[in-house]
Amino acid sequence: MAQHVKILGALHIALAAFGILAAVIVFVVLGGISGLIHMGGIDAGSDAELAAPVIAFKDVQKVLEQRCYQCHGAALQMKNVRLDSPELVAQHAQNVYQQVVVTKIMPMNNSTGITDAERDLIGKWFNAGAKTN
Repeated sequence: MAQHVKILGALHIALAAFGILAAVIVFVVLGGISGLIHMGGIDAGSDAELAAPVIAFKDVQKVLEQRCYQCHGAALQMKNVRLDSPELVAQHAQNVYQQVVVTKIMPMNNSTGITDAERDLIGKWFNAGAKTN
């Protein structure tokens, strides 16, 4: 706690005397956010709260089957992308995330009616490591 007070005091002095840039420099030099977290100055939450949610690949696979296989399955592979096996999904995971979650370009014109919840599921799966096993 005393270290926490020292950091705040140093920030206050730097800010008053030299402005915001000096305060930022002092903050970084004296430990920044991680220093405050370790000293108990910021509640970082429990490990369970910080952990990414576990998304089962079978749930992602259901979305892909409904929304993607028409153009990226066994019968048709538009742009040479096939998503009907775990290995192929793993190979294209980054592109799926970019096209489905970030840019929302896919499915093209949302022709298969993918929902925001399904996009969110794919995003959480990707951010948790895109596991396919």
